[in-house]
This record gives sequence, C-alpha cells and structure tokens, in this order.
Amino acid sequence: MTGVVLFHDPTTDYRFRMRGRREPPPGTPGYPVPPEKSLFGTGGARGLPIGNLTSQFWANVYLNEVDQYVKRRLGVRHYLRYVDDMVLLDAERARLEDARDAIAAFLRERLALSLAWRRGRGD
Repeated sequence: MTGVVLFHDPTTDYRFRMRGRREPPPGTPGYPVPPEKSLFGTGGARGLPIGNLTSQFWANVYLNEVDQYVKRRLGVRHYLRYVDDMVLLDAERARLEDARDAIAAFLRERLALSLAWRRGRGD
C-alpha cells in the first residue's frame, strides 16, 4: 500500500473543483497558479501534492533530521515546525541569525533543500 501512495502521480487522475468559481483546470492556459508552483508545471521532477494527507506525513519524515539538528546540535530551546514552516524564538537576535545560517547550510548540504525565510514583525 505504501508503494501505491509513494509512486502515485496525482496529475494523472484527479478531480478538479473550485468552490463557487469558474477557473480553468490545471495545465491549461489561464490556470491561476504559476507553472513553477504547481505539480503540473514540474514535469514530475519535484513537488508535493499539497492537500493530500501524505504531504504532511512525508514532510515530517524527511524533515525529522533537521528537527533533530536544531534541537540537539544547535540547542535551540524554542522551536516549532509544521510541514515546511518553522519558527525559532530567542531573546538574542544574534543567536537567531546564527541558527538561521546553520539551518540553511544543513538543509542545503544534507537534504538538498534551500531555506526561504522572512523576518518577523520586529523588523
């Protein structure tokens, strides 16, 4: 059963619905999601079927390594992650900046991922 879930291509057999709006379906001109942000524009090379329960599960499996790194190696005390969003809290800005840089390097080197970050309200 896991193989079916892992290797299923959600772009081949899907039902497209927009609640109360008329939008062109994925992969057609006028579809409101840019091709690089959609599974329909990646040619199967990357991406997760967001909205599928497997997305959250596999993100947790794959990103467990970064969770362990942040908590055990970096010693970040206040750390939260949901799927691909993470929050670190600390009273010292410099520690947050150091942690951000270390996490970005870890993600790049160990998991072949890049960190996209945005500043909090205090900036």
